[in-house]
Amino acid sequence: MQTISNTDIEKRHSDCYYLEYYFIPMLVEGVQTAELEAEALLHIELWPEFIRQHIDQEFEYDWDNLHCEGVELNEEYLLAVYIFPEPEEAPLAKYGAVLINRVTNEAVYYTFEKSINGRWVLGSKSLESHYNYGSVEDMNIDKFVDWVIERADVEPIFAAKGRNLPS
Repeated sequence: MQTISNTDIEKRHSDCYYLEYYFIPMLVEGVQTAELEAEALLHIELWPEFIRQHIDQEFEYDWDNLHCEGVELNEEYLLAVYIFPEPEEAPLAKYGAVLINRVTNEAVYYTFEKSINGRWVLGSKSLESHYNYGSVEDMNIDKFVDWVIERADVEPIFAAKGRNLPS
């Protein structure tokens, strides 16, 4: 039986944190400055190689348990929804979503993060700041997406059943 050292656990936590709180916000900033197309936020299959080549050759992440779905809210708005691997500890995220205005390139990254004492926190993250919207009970992906849409004050043009989000 192979044992996992504290160093391995710390590295895995660090890599998860990096992806959720630095890499995705870096992509969001690229969309905001029009250096990247909004679709860069959806092509998670390209992320592992990019990170290994440009950031950290030893980067470790549970890529098989990262899911992404693009949701067209209307002609103007696209939502990139992420289901991350189950967070082992705070402040790792369970879900993430980037709301993108394709006309203005405005984009906001929202998170549903594990907190202390069995609680969860809704937040938003950019490269410059992290905002906490408060502590909540655990929620499913549909409730999180509804919360993001409410925050953005966007009227979706799809029915709840039509989202086809991974469960």
